[in-house]
Amino acid sequence: MSGTLWGIQVFCTFALTGLIWVIQLVHYPAFARVDDKQFQAFHQFHSRRISWLVIPLMMGELLTAALLVAAFPAPLWIGNLALAIAPWVFTFAFSVPAHNSLAQGYEPGAHARLVNTNWLRTMAWSAKALLLLQFV
Repeated sequence: MSGTLWGIQVFCTFALTGLIWVIQLVHYPAFARVDDKQFQAFHQFHSRRISWLVIPLMMGELLTAALLVAAFPAPLWIGNLALAIAPWVFTFAFSVPAHNSLAQGYEPGAHARLVNTNWLRTMAWSAKALLLLQFV
């Protein structure tokens, strides 16, 4: 079982790390380049489509991180779980409110908050990937 948990954990973490870097460096900055008349439709498309990738990966990552702590309550797995929880906290504290504002139409302040606070998620997943990379 632990091999399967480990495999799912590594897969989800590395998939999310790669995805968040693309979002941070390419996709979120591109929001400013979408025509105002098209922005709401674009944002709705983005939100709906990205959810199909992000939600299962985040849930898989969180679940396997918790199961690894339950099976092996060592500092490594506790730190891994903390780094799996952090993006959830940052998502609901910062990303969801910014996306809710942007769902009404492009607003430079909401866009800047989204891009700036998304660095927290980017760094959390990157740190988590680096932690796991030591054991791959």
